[in-house]
Amino acid sequence: MTAKRISDFLTRGITSLDVLNATVHSGGVTPIRAVPYGAHPRQSLDIYRQPGTQAAPVVVFLHGGAWRTGSRQEYRFMGLALARMGFVGVIADYRHFPDAPFPQFLHDAAAATAFARAHAAGWGGDPKRVVLFGHSAGAHMAAMLALDARYLAGAGMDRRDIAGWVGLAGPYNFQPMRDLDAREVFGTAADLPDSQPIAFADRRTAPARLLHGADDTVVYPSNTITLAARLRELGGSASEVLYPRTGHIDILLAFAPLFARQGGIAADVAGFIRALP
Repeated sequence: MTAKRISDFLTRGITSLDVLNATVHSGGVTPIRAVPYGAHPRQSLDIYRQPGTQAAPVVVFLHGGAWRTGSRQEYRFMGLALARMGFVGVIADYRHFPDAPFPQFLHDAAAATAFARAHAAGWGGDPKRVVLFGHSAGAHMAAMLALDARYLAGAGMDRRDIAGWVGLAGPYNFQPMRDLDAREVFGTAADLPDSQPIAFADRRTAPARLLHGADDTVVYPSNTITLAARLRELGGSASEVLYPRTGHIDILLAFAPLFARQGGIAADVAGFIRALP
């Protein structure tokens, strides 16, 4: 199956990411699967690392799916990509709506991040270099954890414990919230600043790298542009890149070998993380 054919299928929702994972070889990376960070079945994570990894950045990836769908098993390709970059890749599940409306899924993400930091050294990671990373709804969650100090504090962390964060095609500034599905997820917070990462922008956040497809019609690139500009305006460290001829799913698929030449997106993320202090 060609890369274009898989991309078309995924964009149209005909198949799951299992199709993509079938094209990815482990290359000697054996994940540690279904490690619980809480009592609920969805409060678990998978760890990917190359043999012999030591004191590496620990990258906690939060998947997208409109806060309603998705699972860590679908993102095997992302875990393997992070491991091959020399990082400890942590692919975290979290509870979905309707079982976990806003802000419950953020508490799960914070708990997963705190768990990863606490166990980083045992996985060959550096607990002082924990990086948040997300796509779409997962990018919203990564941004909220990095910007709104309450979530990580509730999990026993300080947001200053985050070395940096990366967002792919994230919704950061999407009020008025016109999408009825999103309004259902956010409930009474749908019209409140509490649901918006941009409302918590300040100069004290960890360095941010925000990437977006210029042709994204699911989450508009203006989300990335406005948040990055706001962070810089307040004295924070933030940079953004809009990739031409790239849509909402394309920017995620760039982390699979089949799409490795797609705009250097994976290399961009790897370079940002390696450069973090």
